[in-house]
Amino acid sequence: MPCFRPRVITERELRARETPFVAASPSSDDFGSRLIKYIPAEIVGAYVFIAGLIQGLLTEEKSFLSLRGITWLWISVCVFFILSPIYMYNASRTKSEPPQWFQVCCAPIAFLAWAFALGGPFESAMSDYNAAGGSIVLVLVSTAIPALDKLIDRISH
Repeated sequence: MPCFRPRVITERELRARETPFVAASPSSDDFGSRLIKYIPAEIVGAYVFIAGLIQGLLTEEKSFLSLRGITWLWISVCVFFILSPIYMYNASRTKSEPPQWFQVCCAPIAFLAWAFALGGPFESAMSDYNAAGGSIVLVLVSTAIPALDKLIDRISH
């Protein structure tokens, strides 16, 4: 299966390859590359699309969603939470290399951070929900995941 999503290239992976010929050996990803690759953008995009449909179709008044709409938003969060590691598993493996397990495990966490930042059902579930707080959570999670991976690289070296 071809890799249809960029794999995170870690120093651990480069050491594990142990190739005798080093013609054009790739280097490990820097922090910025890891930051982008750990975000399950396809899953987040699909969630935004579905959440927009739900909010557009099931809004009784312009000010709030009906209980049925909120239920469907929660269902969509759960479905995409479950789909994100499955998608990342398939997206991060190639014929010659196994999936990036850290990338697979972090995908649902990153998705939840995005879903929380976007509001949706979290706004109705939390009386004190604040969009700024959601943005802060998103930034913290999105930067902590690649930083943790880099730390694991350093420890395992």
